[in-house]
Amino acid sequence: MKKFAEFIQNAQNMQAKIEKETVEGTAGGGMVRVTMNGTGTVSGVKIDPEALSDAGMLEDLLVVAFNDASEKKETLMRKQAEEMKKGLHLPFNLPF
Repeated sequence: MKKFAEFIQNAQNMQAKIEKETVEGTAGGGMVRVTMNGTGTVSGVKIDPEALSDAGMLEDLLVVAFNDASEKKETLMRKQAEEMKKGLHLPFNLPF
């Protein structure tokens, strides 16, 4: 039971840490940059003025940058979860 309580505390700490972490997704060689925290909230978008001349290209770059940030956020979460699981010696494998 003590291990489970420790696991829950670690999960809460991990969530708090993830909320503070940020990742940046980019597209077009950095023409578009999207900043996102570990919960998926977007905190910033930067667009190179050169990208403003072509609306279709800008739309595509925004999609790629958002997806890149989202993938990086997921990777961050998986790494944090793996760190949390170390040393718990659980009798089953958790799906994260």
